[in-house]
Amino acid sequence: MWSCNFGILNGGGPGWFMGGGMFGFIWMILLALVAVYLISKLFQAFTSRQGGRPDRDDSLNIIKEKFAKGELTADEYQRMKEVLTRQ
Repeated sequence: MWSCNFGILNGGGPGWFMGGGMFGFIWMILLALVAVYLISKLFQAFTSRQGGRPDRDDSLNIIKEKFAKGELTADEYQRMKEVLTRQ
């Protein structure tokens, strides 16, 4: 009454999931695509944060623009630049 032939879920035999047939093939392709997507996102996360360069460069550009517009004095600009370039 409650038995279903789901291949791996019931301990073996070809079924609808990873076991066989066109549906199993589609599942395997989808799982492979999800794995590739997750690995690429993980790789991007680690490479973009290495050293914090993008954020620091953006911050330096912002204070340069503010200094050029006259919103910051030379002393304020130098102090902020030292803080941002400190390692």
